[in-house]
Amino acid sequence: MKAYLHSLATDRAKGVLATVFKAFLLIGSFFYYLGINFILFLYRNGIFKVYKLNCKVISVGNITWGGTGKTPIVEMLTKRLAKQGKKVAVLTRGYGGDECWVLKNKLCDIPVLIDKNRLNSGRIAVKKYGVDVVILDDGFQYRKIKKDLEIVAVNSSNPFGNNWLIPRGVLREPLSRLKTADLFFLTKTDLAGKEKVDNLRKRLKNINSNAVIIESIHSPSCLYELATKKKLNFTNLKGRRTAILSAIGDPQSFQKTVESLEVEIIYNLSLLDHYQYTARDIRNFIKYCQSLRVAIIITTEKDSVKLRNIVEKLQASGFKLQANFFCLVIQLEITESNDNLDRILEETFSLRKSVLVLDDGRPGHLKQSLAVADSIGQSILEIKRIRYKNRFFRFLMTASAFFASGYCKDCLSCFWFCLNKDSYLKLAEMKKKIDVVISAGSGLVPVNLILAKANKAKNIVLMKPGLWSFKRFNLVIAPEHDSPLRRKNVLVTKGALNLISKNHLKTQAETLKKRLHLSKDLSISLFIGGDNREHSLSIDKIGKVVDNLFKTAERLDAEILVTTSRRTSKEVSQYLKKRLTGRDRCKLLLIANEENFPGAIEGMLSLSQIVIISCDSTSMISEALAAARYVVVFELDRKRYSSRYSKHGQLVNRLAAERYLTVSSAEQLDSAIEKVWQEKRPIKTLNDNLAVKKAVNKLLNY
Repeated sequence: MKAYLHSLATDRAKGVLATVFKAFLLIGSFFYYLGINFILFLYRNGIFKVYKLNCKVISVGNITWGGTGKTPIVEMLTKRLAKQGKKVAVLTRGYGGDECWVLKNKLCDIPVLIDKNRLNSGRIAVKKYGVDVVILDDGFQYRKIKKDLEIVAVNSSNPFGNNWLIPRGVLREPLSRLKTADLFFLTKTDLAGKEKVDNLRKRLKNINSNAVIIESIHSPSCLYELATKKKLNFTNLKGRRTAILSAIGDPQSFQKTVESLEVEIIYNLSLLDHYQYTARDIRNFIKYCQSLRVAIIITTEKDSVKLRNIVEKLQASGFKLQANFFCLVIQLEITESNDNLDRILEETFSLRKSVLVLDDGRPGHLKQSLAVADSIGQSILEIKRIRYKNRFFRFLMTASAFFASGYCKDCLSCFWFCLNKDSYLKLAEMKKKIDVVISAGSGLVPVNLILAKANKAKNIVLMKPGLWSFKRFNLVIAPEHDSPLRRKNVLVTKGALNLISKNHLKTQAETLKKRLHLSKDLSISLFIGGDNREHSLSIDKIGKVVDNLFKTAERLDAEILVTTSRRTSKEVSQYLKKRLTGRDRCKLLLIANEENFPGAIEGMLSLSQIVIISCDSTSMISEALAAARYVVVFELDRKRYSSRYSKHGQLVNRLAAERYLTVSSAEQLDSAIEKVWQEKRPIKTLNDNLAVKKAVNKLLNY
């Protein structure tokens, strides 16, 4: 029955009855297709969990039912990595029992773990053998383990059978699944011919243009006698009468390989893949070969595992072999793109990460994203500005992101449809594989999700990701005042992330000091924000701030540095110009969007001992606290509909309660500044960036 089903799937069965059966098998293929897609949906949406092993994982698999030559690829990769000093283990399901015993015999010093549950055997490999990398034999359909490199073997002489799914054809999954592959290994290219290989390359490129294609052949390595393991020179085979015995997925390719030895093939018996031989089968086969005056019998390595014991038992029982029984050893030989394989393996094990930061045009969001990127030690950074066509297309992008998967890798049509032309082209032109995607704010979450899935990358989002489930992200970094959920993949920070560092502060301080000619022992910086949804900044309010600040500066003999923000109104900016221009104690007045220069903010923070900030500027408050300065926050007027328990208010009040900063009204600002300077209590510094670095390094296994 199994043999007949195989003949139907490979279109070898002919006739009216076969046509009827094939029609029924098509129905089976349809339900098989639904089942496969349902399983993929469960994995894509996190219903079925994917686990990460504490080592690199390389998968070698195929998309068809046997005969692609996975085992020689696994053997070659294992030896190659071991030669490079890597500790390697092979995880195999052990189906049929043949390939795994071949691997065990050929990889003597390397652990080959046989277990249907390869997640379990992978954990054993890490714990017991301390491996750097595991190779999943036949791993393309195994989705429980997160893979670092997905290799798919394709038989060049018969790549996809009749293009139907099981049971009507030999495809184990739809061809669209090849979009998730990183590398295609074309095997047996010498048996297919150049034209067929070129057409196959084009077809694979149409499915997955980003995957690397490597060509290889299966060449004869040696021939040894089954019972004695004595090797025979290939030159002694020419013209000898030969029989072939095999039970493999692609017997035609094996026959062509034997023909290349210039023997005379008299008889070829090919049985179903993983056929379980009996002593009776072999006795009858040998007798028939003897009747044909066959001189030698050649079988495969995979078959030799089962045949050796049977042949030995037959000889022990007195059965005489008039023909010699040999095993032909095949080795994989890469004929094209060997350098590409070395490059891909090097990238797989490299600590250097390719980081993509998505920019929504908001400087605060970009600055926080760059702070996370900065925590990744060895990285190649790219920043891409993302703009939607309009709000409607942003909604469509959100809907598309729910179906994000590895299939997005070669598509990105939703980007073309929803993003403006410039944003789409910048993303489409990216050829290098992305390791980490970072974005801030809920608006960029859909793009983040799709790019992360398409590149099998880690995704990091800052602030609460809107209505999206936290499970969809590798790491969510959210401030405490956002009240984020407490999860393993959530890092809660006290304030906003920033790029403040001692070295950066020192450099910018030296640059700014040359421009300002400061002479006093005390400098006070004033950072002025502006209107937002909760607060408003009036001229009357800023006038009181300026009056009290200068009053204090006179008493403490201090110099003043002032800057506005992009949110500061034109009226307030003009008022500040009139009040502060030409005043001796005001050494710097920086009006945003009029006289900007790089490093001004960091220079002001570094040169000042006391920093005064309006309560709306949460990012600036976080930067000042990270710079280890005395911080005084002055309150603004609340808008009528503003809640007393706004996010800004919660942040400032919490930090004040924990003695990170001092809160004051504009009217009492002078006494608040003097008190801070006179008390000179120990400065408490925000260490959010350090916590982020630890979380990111853990995520990336540094």
